[in-house]
Amino acid sequence: MLMLVVVAALVISSLVGGWYIGYQRGYAESAQVTKPDLENMVSEIQTLMETNANITTENDALRNAVSEITGRTVKIGYIASESNTYTQTKVFMETVVQPDLNAYAASLGLDVDFEFVTYDAMGQANTHLEYVQKLHNSDVNMFIGSGWSSQGCASLSYVNANKMLMISPSSTSPTLAIANDRFFRMCSADTATSPALADIIWSYGIKELVIIQRGDSWGDGVVNLFTPIFTAKGGTVSQVVRYPAEETDFCPSLQVARTRGEEAIARMGGDTGKVGVLLLAFDEAPIILRQVSQCEILYNLVWFGADGTAKSPNILSDTPIQANHLKLFSLLTQKPNSTKYIDLARRYTAATGVEFSVFRAYLYDAAWVLAKTIIETGSDNATRVAAVLPSVCESHYGATGWCKLNEFGDRAPASFDIWYYALGATKPSVCLQAGTYNPDKHVTIWNTID
Repeated sequence: MLMLVVVAALVISSLVGGWYIGYQRGYAESAQVTKPDLENMVSEIQTLMETNANITTENDALRNAVSEITGRTVKIGYIASESNTYTQTKVFMETVVQPDLNAYAASLGLDVDFEFVTYDAMGQANTHLEYVQKLHNSDVNMFIGSGWSSQGCASLSYVNANKMLMISPSSTSPTLAIANDRFFRMCSADTATSPALADIIWSYGIKELVIIQRGDSWGDGVVNLFTPIFTAKGGTVSQVVRYPAEETDFCPSLQVARTRGEEAIARMGGDTGKVGVLLLAFDEAPIILRQVSQCEILYNLVWFGADGTAKSPNILSDTPIQANHLKLFSLLTQKPNSTKYIDLARRYTAATGVEFSVFRAYLYDAAWVLAKTIIETGSDNATRVAAVLPSVCESHYGATGWCKLNEFGDRAPASFDIWYYALGATKPSVCLQAGTYNPDKHVTIWNTID
């Protein structure tokens, strides 16, 4: 503070001297500082000094507030969306994320530890809600979860009513873009994905489209936004085939889609290149690909997808031949190219033996902003943390870049990469980049595809 006062005094004296000499020499209208300018500068310096005093007071308050969690182990919940990723993400949370957060707290000289309480929602929205309730009953009121939007929808009312805080690394449904609730998302909502899909599919030359979607809030949200946008371009959605999220036999749905696809091909004069399929699926995608391979008409159309089918480990391992045939052009938010992201990817693969994805980076950043907000507020009270979390996100540069949220508590939209499946040199299937999409300019750039 003393240093700032001294600097301010020197600046003011220099400006006064410069103004007086310039005036005496007849250069008052040149590059010299005028008296009104000087008064403005003095006012700005005074404001700066007052701001510095306020910041000092706030920092002192934060140091005092930290004493509320000093000597404690702060527990944060983590609910994995489904069993296929539960084991690997549990290892990631316990061997990479948790040690990083505790090292950060120690670097600040704080006597506080973080510990994750992990559960597996097993792909079920109701199971997710049960674990949310279990966390609350254990006095753990902040958690990372809602990996699937259906799980967020099932739990949000309970979270709001019981003054909890829920943050998701991968939920994207537009229906959950709600202002002033207790749900935050480290990824962008599909309010950006639906227009992107419409632009990309149209740019590929598709005029008629059959949509096959899982029947949950995510699938419904994407379709409800996508359809009017695609139609406004002159396209036609021939049929929306909606299947239950728990479905395992997709033959009836595929039969309906086959009929509508055949009709669309006839309307296009037999040109199959103008008819496409949009698949909005998650872990059930390999089953759909395997079953659709028995349906020649659908199997020979151009397929598209969203983030649920982009670079999917399950598709690569379970249905590589079918994926290569369909290509399945799918959108995925562009991954950062920072050293922080690259290093985290290396550590994740070393710990789990599984390929890293941007959603694991979102998970990492979600844990970081939550822990930093707890430290800055000096509290594990979910209400206090929820009030400060957006400002912490705005100034946090994580593995996925700047974590600023929009007015709905969701990550601001980023550009997309378009991925597809193809035969690899040493593997039955690999993911290759087919192009990019800029949401600000609505521009799709396609690469040369074999």
